[in-house]
Amino acid sequence: MRKDYYIDSENVGDDWISLLDSVEADDKIIVFYTDKSPHMNYNNLILLKNSPKEITFIKCFEGTNALDFQLCTEIGLQVHNNPDVEFIIVSNDTGYDAVVKYLKQRKIPIKRIKGSDCSPKPVQEKAVSTEKNNNASAASKPKPEAPVSPSINDEEARAKEILYILGKDNLSELHTALQQIFGATVGNNYYKSFKTGTTYKSFLEGHKKLSLNEKLALYCRIVFAQSGKNLDMPSDFPKFVKDTWKQKKNLNSFRASLQTKYGKDIYDKYYSIIKAHIKILDKIK
Repeated sequence: MRKDYYIDSENVGDDWISLLDSVEADDKIIVFYTDKSPHMNYNNLILLKNSPKEITFIKCFEGTNALDFQLCTEIGLQVHNNPDVEFIIVSNDTGYDAVVKYLKQRKIPIKRIKGSDCSPKPVQEKAVSTEKNNNASAASKPKPEAPVSPSINDEEARAKEILYILGKDNLSELHTALQQIFGATVGNNYYKSFKTGTTYKSFLEGHKKLSLNEKLALYCRIVFAQSGKNLDMPSDFPKFVKDTWKQKKNLNSFRASLQTKYGKDIYDKYYSIIKAHIKILDKIK
């Protein structure tokens, strides 16, 4: 069965490029984009240019959740015309899950995958039992940030912590942060609930007071966790981001500093996770 991939580029950026190495010859990749979609990095542009795969790009009208609606409408049109196709939505936005459930009930083969699922899973290396090798392996990995708050293992808990970090007095930053982290549809629903609801007052009043550095660390931990990229966050990363942006105020300069700090092999992965949140981190007090 042919697979058609519908890419929400506003949400997953160019993570979908990894599909070029795994899709079958007759599979299709359709990329939905707007002027708000993140720009591709040069390495991915080169991969796209050199790939024999023909990609369809669809520019969407802009507006609240506009890309999401147009993507779902296109699937609805193609379901009728292509009964022998599996439809795959590539997005971290869980708002699409209602569409997936609706069509599955009608026996349409469809699913949603995260942007990180486009990349093949790394092969686990065989464990080495010697203490020497274990210590060397541990030393080579970035030191993860220690928890500074209650559990953020579920989505709602993460959203509530974002509310605490930014507060109800910074509605613009709160709205942007929620949409960037949870996707346009889900993020907007959390924003409306936080903005108008009264049930979160006791949560905010009873929350343990966090320092600026603790807020920065918590925000970044949530961003890393929600990204689905399975990367450990270095303990000095949040402060580095805030301090570097304060000095540079320029994405190209910030990216160069990131490469100098963390090395060529990993900096671009960090940048892809944090770039949409740099200005928000700058507003946290």
